[in-house]
Amino acid sequence: MYLNKSTIVMVSGCAFLYVMAGVFRLIDHNVEGFPIRISAISYLAICVICMVCIHYLGRDIPNLHARKYLTISVVILFIWQLVGLVKDVLYPEDYAINRYLWYSYYIPMLFIPNTIFISTRSAGLHNNQKIKSEWYYTLIPTTLLALGVMTNDNHQMAFSFQNGPESFYLGRSYGPLFYITMIWIFVMFGMTIGTLWSKIEVEKTKSYIWVVLLVIGIAGIYLVWRITGYKVLPWLNDMYDIPHIWAGIIIIAMELSVRLGIVRSNYNFMEFFRASTMSSSLFDADGTIRYQTSGIIPFTYEQGQEALKHNVYIDKNHRLSGRYISGGYALWTDDLSLFNDLSEKLSDTQEHLKEENNLIKAENEIIARRAKADERNKLYDLMAQSVSPELDIIEDLITNTTPDSPDFKERLSAACVYKAFIKRYCNLTLLAQDREELSSFELENSIRESMQYIQLRGIDCDLVKFGEGYFPAEGLLLAYSMFERAIVVATNMESIVVEIAANERGFRMNLHIYGDQMGLKGSDFDDFDEKLEKLGGKRRFIEEERSIYLRVDIPKTRKLADGESGREGDAA
Repeated sequence: MYLNKSTIVMVSGCAFLYVMAGVFRLIDHNVEGFPIRISAISYLAICVICMVCIHYLGRDIPNLHARKYLTISVVILFIWQLVGLVKDVLYPEDYAINRYLWYSYYIPMLFIPNTIFISTRSAGLHNNQKIKSEWYYTLIPTTLLALGVMTNDNHQMAFSFQNGPESFYLGRSYGPLFYITMIWIFVMFGMTIGTLWSKIEVEKTKSYIWVVLLVIGIAGIYLVWRITGYKVLPWLNDMYDIPHIWAGIIIIAMELSVRLGIVRSNYNFMEFFRASTMSSSLFDADGTIRYQTSGIIPFTYEQGQEALKHNVYIDKNHRLSGRYISGGYALWTDDLSLFNDLSEKLSDTQEHLKEENNLIKAENEIIARRAKADERNKLYDLMAQSVSPELDIIEDLITNTTPDSPDFKERLSAACVYKAFIKRYCNLTLLAQDREELSSFELENSIRESMQYIQLRGIDCDLVKFGEGYFPAEGLLLAYSMFERAIVVATNMESIVVEIAANERGFRMNLHIYGDQMGLKGSDFDDFDEKLEKLGGKRRFIEEERSIYLRVDIPKTRKLADGESGREGDAA
């Protein structure tokens, strides 16, 4: 457990104040002749310790919710010291107000364990996450018990006095409400320990929790003896009252939990650095390495200082970066080998796309020369009109992206999806020039290739086929275009399932898209309705909370002959 100089000074100073607080109370109880109650100094010393603890909680605990509730616990402890100061120093023992101040001791005794327990529920959560609301319900019995103690004069179910509440200082007996209160306090501490045990991420740290449990257990036993009137160590009774004992328990337990790594804090990162595969280091203000991962990429001192100003390239595949932090600075190395590989693949893909584009143009020229003049013009106009938007999009995606772009992978995969559509759409168009009908296998083959590129974007794809048949070529082109429209317009897709069913009643394409807020609407397919009507087909679009369903129906034209598979092959 590493302790820097400031931490050692803080711990030593707080320990000294705590001991001196007990010494002043011991002197006050055993030495007469002082003009004032010097035991007041003991309460003020504990208040100083509480303020130091609040400061270090704000610095050491990164989780906002855990820090808030731990701070609330210490603030309650701070107020308790002031209440104890008023009770013991300012008013004589037989004053009625002292009875209510004594009752009020049970408010922090109940709420401090409860707020600490709520803080432990935040362990492992991000700052933008909140604990489950049902854990706040534990404050209900805590509040009811506190109200029960404070109204003891009316029912005396917590404490009963032989000569009435006015003689409370002469002695008391305990009722059922007192025992329920003490049980609830220990239940809260038990639930706190159990929560910490379940949320410790480093197995080695679990052994440290027994240290905290031992501190709480010893103090708890002493408090039980103290409350029930047993004089275990008379001089210790004179040194520390109940508020002082609680302050010692809570602050020592908090400090041990932070320093031993039981509570996630800005200390004890050694286990993290040992397990990390990153290349990173933490330095103090003097430039001394405090933490360093085993997989560190070597760099010079000059490179490290330069990295605090701007990124430094150690070599082609490693970039050194740095940042100043509280008490020092951090340096880490980014592995750029993956980006460099993607950059090379991007260059190859750009060349491939150029070749594909040139191939399409060459094929169009060959078909145009062999066909009649009107068919040639018709084909040229159809191809140019159909794929020119996609070609423009591909050019924009490739031209305006670099390997350093944050959306490099997304743009590259999107270009591949458009490329696949262009290739397959042109293939279907070419096949349609020689025949009016095409096998449903051609559409299946086209969609399957598009899915191969869609999967590069991390989207799960599945294609299911039921039967084959011949259908109007225009219908297959239309179905493939509607598929392409859906996957291009929809955003935040998680998975795609396509079902192609062909039988004697007709052809159907079912497209299921799953994801959140995909932005795809039924109106995105309105421009296909007129063509569908001419073919005698129809479509159906259903939008649900996390899924979109598109169905396209095209009537059947003829059955497959015996022994005929319907597999035309890939013409492109």
